[in-house]
Amino acid sequence: MVFTGKLVCDKTERCQRGLIKEQDYICHVYVRPDYLSGVLISDQEYPPRVAQTLLVK
Repeated sequence: MVFTGKLVCDKTERCQRGLIKEQDYICHVYVRPDYLSGVLISDQEYPPRVAQTLLVK
């Protein structure tokens, strides 16, 4: 999971959100304008909108 999180952060452009499905979980990512990134790893049932809202805060 750590490798996937780092990979998703590296592949996501600045000021963008991302979502990657990996096996039984989903990796949500948000990269701020100053390149600070947040990653949330959840199961398939967790609502994507809630995950992205948490990452923006």
